This record gives sequence, C-alpha cells and structure tokens, in this order.
Amino acid sequence: MIYLIVFFISSFLIYLYEKNKTKRMLLIVGLLLPCILAGLRDISIGTDVSWYVKKIFDASVFSNNFRDYFDTIILNNPAEGLLYRVSSHEFGFVMVEYLTQRIFNNFQLLLFILEGLIIIPVYFAVKKFDSIRNEKKIWLSMLLYYLLLYNAGLNAIRQFISISFLFYGVSCFINNSEKKYQNIIVSFIVAVLFHKSSWMGIIYYVGYCFLTKQFKLVFSNNRKISSSMLLLILILTGGLMFLYIPGLNGLILSFFNIGYRYSSYIKGTFGISGGFVFCIPIIFIFFINKKNFKKKARKNYLFYIYCYILYMLCIQLSTGATLNASRLSWNFQIFNIVSLPCLFNNLINSKFESKNISNTILICMCLFYWFYKIVYRGYYDTYPYKFFFQI
Repeated sequence: MIYLIVFFISSFLIYLYEKNKTKRMLLIVGLLLPCILAGLRDISIGTDVSWYVKKIFDASVFSNNFRDYFDTIILNNPAEGLLYRVSSHEFGFVMVEYLTQRIFNNFQLLLFILEGLIIIPVYFAVKKFDSIRNEKKIWLSMLLYYLLLYNAGLNAIRQFISISFLFYGVSCFINNSEKKYQNIIVSFIVAVLFHKSSWMGIIYYVGYCFLTKQFKLVFSNNRKISSSMLLLILILTGGLMFLYIPGLNGLILSFFNIGYRYSSYIKGTFGISGGFVFCIPIIFIFFINKKNFKKKARKNYLFYIYCYILYMLCIQLSTGATLNASRLSWNFQIFNIVSLPCLFNNLINSKFESKNISNTILICMCLFYWFYKIVYRGYYDTYPYKFFFQI
C-alpha cells in the first residue's frame, strides 16, 4: 500500500537524520515524501478536494483579478443547487489558492503546497518537545501523525493547516522556546486565516496554565479545591451545558459569528462509540503509568491527560450526530503524537530492549487504528489511493 510505504520511508529517513544531523537532505526528503503523495493524488481522494478546493482554484483561472475571484459565486452541490462565494472561505486559504494558480497554474502543485503547510509545522512543533527530541523519537511522533491523522488531513485541508499552526504555537508556549510569544501570536494569526475554528486554541493555553501553575481556592480550613480539579469540573459542566442547554450552543457560536458554519459540529446525543472504547485502555495506562514519563516530559503529564480526555469527549459528539462533529477531536488528538511516545516509554518491564518492544506495541496499535478507520471503514474517502494520472 502506497500510504504505508511512504509513511514508513519518511519516518525512517527522519530517524536516520536524528542519528546523523549533518545529513540534512535525509530530513528534507523525509518531509517531502508525504507532501508529494498528497500532490500526486486524484481529485477524488479527500471529499473536500472536489467539494471546494478545485472549484476555488478554477475560479481563479476564470477571473480577471483578485476582486473578481474573491466575489466569484460557485455552485457547491449541483444536486441541491447550493451557491456560495469564494469569499465565504478564510482569506489565507483563498489567497494561497489564488497565488499558486497565478504563479504556477498547477493544481497538483497546490495540493503539494497545502500539505506542506500541514506537515512542516507539525515537524517543528514536535521538535520543540525536549522529551521527544532528546530521546530521538521525532521519527516516531511523525509516524504516529501519519497513521492517526494524515488521511484526515487529505480531506479537511483548511482545518488541518489551522491545527498544525496552533500545535506549533502551543509547543512553543509549553516548552518555553525562544521568542515564545512572538511565535504564539504569529501561529495563531495564521491558524485563524485558514480556519475560523482556531478560536478553540484558547482551550490549550487556559488548560495548560491551570494544570501546571497550580493554585488552590480556599473555601474554609477543611475545604480546598486545586486548579486541576476546578478545570476538570469546568470541562464537564461547561461541556454538558454547551451541548444540552437549548439555545446555548447556538448563542455562543453566533457570538463568534460562526454559527451558520459550525452548528452541525455540536449536534447529537451522548453515547458509547467505537472510538471511545478504543480510547479506554489508553486513558487507563495514562493514569497508572506516570512513572514512564521522564523528568522533562512529566511537567506536561497533566496537560496530556487533559487533551486526551477532551479528545475522548469530542468523539462522543459524532454519536448520533453528523460526521462533522468528530472533526473537533482532531484539535486534541494531535497531542497524542507527543504524549503516546512518552507514555509507552519502557512500558514493558523487560531487560531486553524494552523501549523497542514498547515502540512496537504503540506502532501496531496505531496501524490497527489506521486499517480500521481508513481501509475497513473508509473514512475521509482517501482509500484506495489514486494518482491524478493513469498508470
């Protein structure tokens, strides 16, 4: 399968670069491979490609200038006769489409560039985590990204560009990198320019501050509550109120002026989905294996659990709701690519290469996840892979 071949070759090249950082070409080729795979795909790979990416590109082809292009009306769904303007999409995305068409006039190159805007921020974000970089596990984090999220990114392109830049900004924040706040601001602006749901990024920063900069609310001598417990209570009560109090979710989305686009993401009922069941053993391991987190990774331990719990809760939105609801989970699932390698560090108490055994178990679990969702269930309309040209 071409997906798995590219995933493993890319990860192996990144692994070789980690072992010998003088050979930068290994890294360049490793990061280019998944972008090339995305660029060579047929228009049918990823529902959103034919739904709006190609149509916006074609609008640029037939427009005289940017103003005409921006105001172009497109027939979105011929069966329903739905119309929308190019300007209804985020400015950053339509600008990338416009410039690529004007400069290169090549749709496949556009798909390559868009994938680069996803993959490159993810790599540099992972690199910010000392626990991953020092253990030389960047290759493993990238492999997990490919298996868990790559195919979804071939479909929800705008959202994944946004998620990648938010992920980079958060990685700078929680790892105290140089020019931290400058990177946070720039990455957040870029994220907003590609998808309006980026306002969710505030959840990362608020959550991290609550969980790592501990304080206690004192009600009396015998009644105290920590910021971690307070945050958990707020998540549960706030989330349930947001979902089930009539009119509240619509009011909040209207406040951000995105209700007309994202109201379908939050409709549904609570239930136990297959994805939720898959998460149960992982969250159990999180709670009982804090010792597997080395000192530099332990400072983010609570934050990783926080993101994983939110990921699990978001999965429930797709139970009895539209499939769009599950898209919210990607915002938190991306942190799995740095938390799971830390969690599975020396998971098996073996004197013989315990790290390799743990890595193998983790990779096999993610492979199962990929086969189940992409091959068996056919999510995101990305399998089987098709080239844009005939072989």
